[in-house]
Amino acid sequence: MEERRKLDRTRASLTREFWVGGMQCFATIGFYPDGTIGELFAKIAKEGSTLSGFLRAFSTLFSISLQHGAPLSTCLDKIRGTRFEPNGWTDIGEVTSVLDYIARWIEEVDGRRQK
Repeated sequence: MEERRKLDRTRASLTREFWVGGMQCFATIGFYPDGTIGELFAKIAKEGSTLSGFLRAFSTLFSISLQHGAPLSTCLDKIRGTRFEPNGWTDIGEVTSVLDYIARWIEEVDGRRQK
């Protein structure tokens, strides 16, 4: 396993507000100086909920995976299409979960940065 590549204390980031199944959500991705994605913070507005705690733990594991060299595409492949509530129509089309939304949004952002 690769040594952990930490992000700078001050880094560029991008935050997205979105709604899934009537739930307000936020996702923030942090970038290394070279423009690659090195962290994710995901939050749902319903504090104290099971989903809120799950997203916090998931974000930490996702970030640590990237910082230890896991390919972004592999991480996204594992969460794209996951199915759980809330789900439904969003600004980017129908999603099967909050994680599905996040994967599709990150792919869009990463695709734009690659060009």
